[in-house]
Amino acid sequence: MLRNDYLMRLIEQYIRAIALIKSLKMAKNHKKALTVVQDTVMQIFGVDAKFIDTIPEEDLLLLLEIDGKIDPDRAVMLAGLQRITAEIYEEQDELDAAYFAYLKSLTLYLEVFIQEGDTLFPGYISEIEPLISKLEDYDLPWPVKKRLWRYYEKTGKYSKAEDMLYELMEDKEPETEILHQGIDFYERLLFKDDLSLNRGNLPREEVEEGLAKLRITINSIKGSEE
Repeated sequence: MLRNDYLMRLIEQYIRAIALIKSLKMAKNHKKALTVVQDTVMQIFGVDAKFIDTIPEEDLLLLLEIDGKIDPDRAVMLAGLQRITAEIYEEQDELDAAYFAYLKSLTLYLEVFIQEGDTLFPGYISEIEPLISKLEDYDLPWPVKKRLWRYYEKTGKYSKAEDMLYELMEDKEPETEILHQGIDFYERLLFKDDLSLNRGNLPREEVEEGLAKLRITINSIKGSEE
């Protein structure tokens, strides 16, 4: 009960802060808006916002873990703060800073979605696609691509999931772990009905073809190692 009360206070504080930041952003008072972001990060997460700016995405996830799983509510709040920070940087033409803030925001949202965290912010899912669009011109880090692969599969966008799988394999070629995970992916899809596969723009025959190619690739790797 105490933890729930504390969490609700943090959420109320976050909601008030986001409203204020948006108001300052609309007024083009970027400096004050970033100050409110910094103060909110310190109050909710107990760390300096500059530390959040510099820490790698994977380390940021560790910072938000409780018992080996990400805390979904705190992750969503930090993702929201990172997104609005990115928008402020973008408006100031600080594009490198904007990229890293967008990337952290997307990473956090994807991780919450993949872990199916029970959050008091169910609407966070609608934030993912706009962030993907913001970052579509960048070659994203491998761990983010892997999360996108799982996101596309879980949302029924099977053709996009396959595209992301091939990007992952190109980045890590010829690593057999991702090849085995790719086989598992295709095998999961074979249990889907034809209507679902067609809606995901990956008909059954293409699934079977992709699965066969990966099996051949793995067998060729095994043959070269013997």
